[in-house]
Amino acid sequence: MKIAICDDEISYRETILKYLSPYIEKDSSLEAKQFSNAEDLICAYKENERFDIIFLDIQMKSLDGIAAAKKIRKFDPDAILFFITSHVKFFSDAFRVNAFQFLAKPIKQDDFIKDFQRALEKYKMQHSAYIVKYKETTYTFETKNIIYIESLNRHLFIINNEGKFECSEKLSDAEKKLANYNFVKCHQSFLINMDYIKRIREDSILLKNGEDVLMSRRQKPEVKSKFTHYLSGHAL
Repeated sequence: MKIAICDDEISYRETILKYLSPYIEKDSSLEAKQFSNAEDLICAYKENERFDIIFLDIQMKSLDGIAAAKKIRKFDPDAILFFITSHVKFFSDAFRVNAFQFLAKPIKQDDFIKDFQRALEKYKMQHSAYIVKYKETTYTFETKNIIYIESLNRHLFIINNEGKFECSEKLSDAEKKLANYNFVKCHQSFLINMDYIKRIREDSILLKNGEDVLMSRRQKPEVKSKFTHYLSGHAL
């Protein structure tokens, strides 16, 4: 996991690095890189360097954090963004670039640990794998890329942006495997990824890829409850 710390004040960069040190000591795959300005961070992206988590100061000379985040999103829509700020007036702008969390200056260690743990959980979810077999072949799918799963004629069909894939498994088994990854059962034949819900209708769910998936009357209360909880977990 690669982490970027971008702030034009060295004291804040060092504070974040100090708070990250226990995690880095425990996990050799975790590394942090400092940037004193947003321009250098954008240059790193242009040179094909990528970061999983970014701590980005909003108020910096020349290129500010919001403008930098908009550029970063063109390279990577999934990077987990922390904004460092002293002002709440930037909240609405941060929503537009899908910020994960604000860290108020001065940064308190307890708040940092709590929010960084949440970021680690999100990172794990983004990089989890769903493994299934069909006949003699084993298939591995990134969980975040699965749009929905359909049960038909005792087989499952996994739908993602690359197409439709058949496998031999029960929908109940898939539901158990994906219980912690934002999936919800909306019908006896459908398990959907809430990341792809655009709108919940009267008896169906409109997905971001334009498809309508059936929703049973019995499952509707649970779907609405879980989706509300999902949305609250994705708010700042």
